[in-house]
Amino acid sequence: TGEIYRDKDRGYGFVDTPRTKAVYGFHDGSEEKLSGLTIKSETDFATIALSSLTDEPLSKSDNILLTAVGRADNAEAEYNETHTGLTKDGHPPVMIEVIEAEIALKTEMNNLVVYSVNDEGFYMGALETTYENGVLRFKIGGDFSSMYYLIQKL
Repeated sequence: TGEIYRDKDRGYGFVDTPRTKAVYGFHDGSEEKLSGLTIKSETDFATIALSSLTDEPLSKSDNILLTAVGRADNAEAEYNETHTGLTKDGHPPVMIEVIEAEIALKTEMNNLVVYSVNDEGFYMGALETTYENGVLRFKIGGDFSSMYYLIQKL
């Protein structure tokens, strides 16, 4: 149906359904277009996923979770020369790479706010957004960077 795509050779894929959209794998910095969503990842390896937390599609939802994760590992973990085998487990905390990306979401909701949320579920701050011609635009990875962002009705 075209809702799921995977290119094993490139190490890239996407999910494109009305309530969930995601791009994952290696990114080359170009715009990646799904139906109603454009993502331009500045980070070369990442998974960026948006899921409606309501029964509505993303274009009509007033409660959306954006998750952005890339490389993650225990502090002081070590690998062999080819990075194919772990030689030292390391220890907590888990170190997570900040994902930097530009997001453009087509939505009927003109009053959405993007909140950065920490790992305990607390709001860290609101991101700067613009809404024009039915598209909500914002950047992740700058101020209030996190793995989790809630996009909610004001």
